[in-house]
Amino acid sequence: MHAITVRDLVEFDPGKRIKKRVVLTENLITELLCYEPGQGTVTHHHVREDEAFYVIEGRGTITVDGLVHTVGPTDLVFAPAPLDHALQAAPDSRFVVIYFRAPGRKSAHPGIVATPGETAAAADEIAARDR
Repeated sequence: MHAITVRDLVEFDPGKRIKKRVVLTENLITELLCYEPGQGTVTHHHVREDEAFYVIEGRGTITVDGLVHTVGPTDLVFAPAPLDHALQAAPDSRFVVIYFRAPGRKSAHPGIVATPGETAAAADEIAARDR
């Protein structure tokens, strides 16, 4: 499979952020993040992986190295390794972001790994088998 409709992967959970792996190869990891209003990802960093975040829907902030970027649809924010970064949905908006991280990881099944209609729990189970 070489193409997918990302919109078909969007799923929300009021209890936690949803994260779905979309592409996995040795050179690239792409994951979809879906936040309910106010949800976020804590500040963290990657030792050797750069990340680019592209906002698909909603509003929020993406913080890189302490600089807060207020973002909305079609905005792109780059977080080079090893800078700290975090994401936060606005208190009144869902927030859907896809990110691209490189380098990727070795995978038994490289390429698009997401399946439209698949729940986040099922996607997590599949991703765990590929670690």
